[in-house]
Amino acid sequence: MKTGDEAALRQILKDCGCAREVIAACLKEKSSDEALLPVLQRQRYILLEKIHAEQKKLDILDYVIFKLKQGGLKNV
Repeated sequence: MKTGDEAALRQILKDCGCAREVIAACLKEKSSDEALLPVLQRQRYILLEKIHAEQKKLDILDYVIFKLKQGGLKNV
């Protein structure tokens, strides 16, 4: 991998919110796409779990807002 490619990969991983350890692991495995895939897939799973947790919070807030508009939180 060229130096410019390494810098681009580092920036992409940083933009995706990868921890320093994940970035270091990816840069260590940069010579092999097959070695990079599990690291990136693990990071994707972590991000997706965070999204699901935040979505659950949003759903709860939406429900409370809906109930308040319906007349209050008496039957929650």
